[in-house]
Amino acid sequence: MDNIGKRMYDVSLKNYIDQQVVKETAREDGYNEGLEEGLDRGRAEGRAEGETIGIKKGVINTARNMLAKGMDANIIMELTGLTEEEINKLRVN
Repeated sequence: MDNIGKRMYDVSLKNYIDQQVVKETAREDGYNEGLEEGLDRGRAEGRAEGETIGIKKGVINTARNMLAKGMDANIIMELTGLTEEEINKLRVN
């Protein structure tokens, strides 16, 4: 291979390697962006689920206190939104 052929080969090889690096960088960037988006979404869903569980626990605690004060189950159901079955479970526990 003469000098011109060698230089053309080297330039072609460098261009190929550069293209591969660009593709790999884009793939990694896309992966990292998708991962971060997924983590953000998971955190938001976890926070919302935690809030829902916390609210439900608060309602149950309030209903338990109402029962301890002798309040009527129908009033407790009306005020808390709990079902009769849920109120009865609180009485047992």
